[in-house]
Amino acid sequence: MAFEIEIIPPIPFPRLVALATAAAWVRWKDGKPVEARVREPKKKLAERDELDDTDEAHWDKGPDGKPRDPWQNTRLVYLVDPNTAEAFTFSTSSFGGREAVINLGDQVARMRVAHPNITPVVSLEAAPMITRFGKKSKPVFRIVDWKATGNEVPELPPNGEPDEIPW
Repeated sequence: MAFEIEIIPPIPFPRLVALATAAAWVRWKDGKPVEARVREPKKKLAERDELDDTDEAHWDKGPDGKPRDPWQNTRLVYLVDPNTAEAFTFSTSSFGGREAVINLGDQVARMRVAHPNITPVVSLEAAPMITRFGKKSKPVFRIVDWKATGNEVPELPPNGEPDEIPW
């Protein structure tokens, strides 16, 4: 018995210009974001115990039926399609997602040592990751090109995680 295998070509990932990132605590209620506390430039993100809503009795239930902290440590990447100017926001509170944003910031910081007025063009892709729930995927921002800008670009902090600044 012979089997035919159809090979389906991968869907091409769109290329988007990464304009800026932000770190924030986002508060969720009834499955919707209701408040965001964005990190101020040149300052650390607040610690969880500095926020309100600490009484687990008032928290919504998570997918496992247990109380889920309404404040989620979140990273955002502001993106724009270079052909249409359509804007997108990548938002994540997962460990793998936050790592992807930090890695993107690290790459930009290194490149800006030699080219201060440069902006990355990225492709949002996925990579395998082993979690306590089994094999999952995590996001990856693959830099596919760089665009020179005519603007002054603020210096990134040495920790590789940019403040809420334009790039």
